[in-house]
Amino acid sequence: MRHRFILPTTLAAALALTGACGDDVTDPDALLESAEAEAVMRSAEALPMLPELLDGAAVGEPRDQAILVRARELWAAGVAPGGSRSEARRRLAIAYALPVLVESLPPGEWIRVRQRTDDWLATAESMLRHLSMPAVERRLSQAREQLRSADVSATHQDRVYHLLLAGSTLVETTPRYVARVMAEEAEAAIRRAGALAVEVQDEPALERADRLKDWAARAVEEGEYLLAIQRAYYAIQLVEGR
Repeated sequence: MRHRFILPTTLAAALALTGACGDDVTDPDALLESAEAEAVMRSAEALPMLPELLDGAAVGEPRDQAILVRARELWAAGVAPGGSRSEARRRLAIAYALPVLVESLPPGEWIRVRQRTDDWLATAESMLRHLSMPAVERRLSQAREQLRSADVSATHQDRVYHLLLAGSTLVETTPRYVARVMAEEAEAAIRRAGALAVEVQDEPALERADRLKDWAARAVEEGEYLLAIQRAYYAIQLVEGR
């Protein structure tokens, strides 16, 4: 059975902003010179993540410092794509950090966190209007539900907890995360196609897809995440979209 690849949210942005490419895979780098694409990246980069909040926490007690070190370690392990326990690690990181963050960060900081979370959620949802991406839609729905839980929470600590959970869920819709996932998917797709290809005419497509896969990996390393998404997408299309 052919592996079915579901386009993630930020790929929608890449393709929507690259009308010049369309179905033509000869120019996969014709991407992201528009103001809209830059706005997508700015919104994603502004999404508050736990390490950023930990940086702003005023912590003096050695015990609290040790707790936050452990929270950072868990978060770092939880944002690596492909891990079977990534989400669980992020949740555990939040649980470790929560009491310290609630005590050390002022209320105004949480207002800023909520606004930036809402901004990215709205940006991501706007990309789904004309696309069917069930996995991403589920993540966005989960984040919305977590924000609703924050709104009705009785205590400040509970509100902060659900807000942090929403940010954790949205990690998997950001360009940085999606680009790494897609680069790995492109490599896997090429391996599958190479194992199945028996016709000579498959070879040029496989060779081109392999180059695009390498370029996608390089773009990830260079921080060009939307470009990486586009290159990985076209690599997958060459071997699975025929």
